[in-house]
Formats: sequence, C-alpha cells, structure tokens
Amino acid sequence: MQTSERSSESVPWARLCLGVSGALILITGANVHLPALSHGILRIEDVSTGWRLLQPFNLADENNLAVWWSGALLSVAGLLCFQQVDGRGALPARSAAILAALLVGLSCDEVVSIHERVSLLHNLYPVPFAALGAGLLIYALMLACRNPASRGVALRVFAGFALLGSVAVQEYLEHTVSWPSWLAGVRVAVEEGSELFGMFIILHALVTDIHGRSRVGVRQALPKPSEFPILVPLLALGLGLQLASASLVFSHLDDLTTRGNATSWYCATAYLVAAFRVNERELGGRSSLFFFTLVLCSLDAV
Repeated sequence: MQTSERSSESVPWARLCLGVSGALILITGANVHLPALSHGILRIEDVSTGWRLLQPFNLADENNLAVWWSGALLSVAGLLCFQQVDGRGALPARSAAILAALLVGLSCDEVVSIHERVSLLHNLYPVPFAALGAGLLIYALMLACRNPASRGVALRVFAGFALLGSVAVQEYLEHTVSWPSWLAGVRVAVEEGSELFGMFIILHALVTDIHGRSRVGVRQALPKPSEFPILVPLLALGLGLQLASASLVFSHLDDLTTRGNATSWYCATAYLVAAFRVNERELGGRSSLFFFTLVLCSLDAV
C-alpha cells in the first residue's frame, strides 16, 4: 500500500495537468497551419493524413480527446467543490454548492456545445445565461470572502473564472476582427490556453484548500465521492434529465457532426465518478486497472 501511494505521489497532479494542457495547446495552434506542418515537420505529403493524426488532440474541434480533457478538468473542479458542501474545506457550504453547479454546468457546455447551439437559435442568446452565471459566481465568492479562512481560495477561484470569462471576449474578437493568416494559430492557442489555464488556477486553489498543500499526487488530488453529501440521487436525477433531453431535444439536432455530442456528457461524467470511487478504495493492484478502465470508458463516451 505504501509503495503504491509513493508511486502515485511521484507524479504531482499540477505537473501532469500543465504538461497535458500545454501539449494540447501547442497541437491546436499547429493545426491552424496544418499544410505547412505536414510538409515541413511530419513529412506527410497528404495533408488530410496529417489532420487525422492531430484531430484527436485539437481543442478547437469537437468529440475528441482534447475536449474530453477540458470537460474532465471542469468536472473534477466541480466535484471538488461539491465535496466541500459538508464543510470539509474552507469554502462555505452555499458557496461550494453554487461553484459546483457552475463548474459542472461549464463542463457540460464544453462537451455538448450548448452556448454555440443557443447562439444559433433565433431570439435566444447566451448573454442572459452568462449574466445569471456571473451573478451566482459573484454571490458565491462574496460569501466566501466574508470568512478570512476562505478568502484566499475565493480570490484564486475568481482569477480562474476571470480567465475563463476572457474567452468570451476573445471569441467576439475572433468574429469581428480580420486576423492575418500568420497570426491565426497564435490566436487559437491563446484562446484555448486561457480556458485551460483558468481551469488549472481553479483546480490549484481547490486542491490546495482541501489538502493544505499544492504538491499532491494525481490520484490523491481527485475527488472523493464518499464525501459527497449526496450521490446516488444526483446520478439518478442526471440520468432522468439525460433521457428526457435525449428524447425531447437531442433527437432533433442535425449538427452532431460539427458540434459536441449532446448525449455523451452524462455517460462520460458518470464513468469518471465511478473511477473516482474506485480510486478511493485502494491505490494499486486490480483497483488501479479498474480505475484506468473506467477513465478510458469516460473518454470513449465522448
């Protein structure tokens, strides 16, 4: 048991998070200049072949490993907040619950492309929803700032959300400014990097708050479902909402090839929760194999 714990501790979660995110950002930026990349670096004559090689790692695409990664980071952050609803961290219970709902909602939006789809509907824009989310965020953080013990984590969470919010401005500039071709890759990399680094700041604040230090092994930093105030009722509610939305809304979508798969987020998240529960029981042996299998199932769902 001690050996497996030392093995898990040998890979700090922050190093893994920044390493994977940085690689995805670089690949995404390179994808904008795929023809030059294919001929100059990969030595691939057929550009479409190069695209197929890099597509799973492109944050600007949908239904791939990169999108699963960003959605999973938001889900983990939301579940870490949910873990604190019973007062297990410095955050007040109400603040933790609101932040959990916002982060899980953002995870769903990341995978399902909700705000992109809403933007396409006549007379319905994502601005009111964004304003509601911003109001809830400010309320939750103001509650947290009243307590000196939670003020630090609240300010860091705010910084992370501010960076996430900057993406909306960047998307606006994307469609209103004529960008030179040589700068397109940089623009995309900065936009996607802002998202991932904002998620990292939020995760860093939450992990440090829960564990009292930032240098924690990957599997030690993951949420602990046994500490959630409720779990089974929430999963059942989520399944009911998934089935209802699949039959009433998702079945009428005709953009599943260009937008996120609207039916994949719940399954991917449920697999992650199951993996986190397995991770709690034992860090090693068959438990590790089962844990990684569930994580792969979550990825496959997207």
